Amino acid sequence: MEQRVFAAVNAERARWGLHRLRWSEAVAHVAREHSCRMVELHYFSHDDPEEGSMPERLSHAGIHVTASSENIRRDCGHRDPVARAVRHWMMSLEHRAAILGCDYDHTGVGIVRAPDGTWYFTQIFIAALETPGGLTR
Repeated sequence: MEQRVFAAVNAERARWGLHRLRWSEAVAHVAREHSCRMVELHYFSHDDPEEGSMPERLSHAGIHVTASSENIRRDCGHRDPVARAVRHWMMSLEHRAAILGCDYDHTGVGIVRAPDGTWYFTQIFIAALETPGGLTR
């Protein structure tokens, strides 16, 4: 599912004539952790009550950026939650701005399913200040 979001976001970027984002497993790990914590701690927010904001979470993971953005979503009961997530993000000015951000060069997606069947999506977009080992694959 994470790779489907990645592909769908890059398809949207291509439709707008933008460069493809590169996958970062390090960023995906931060995104997965955020989705997991939203499920475990029963919250839905860009700010983790203990780990802080997305820039703080990236910094704690040793990922240094010049710009970053994050899209989150939760979905339950839909046949194709990936298509629905990307479609809804593209209908929102703020979320679309993250997807189509010209400065971003890497992304990572983390998707977790809660015990009640709800899917939690986190996608982080970054412009890397430096490319430490393991940032891209």
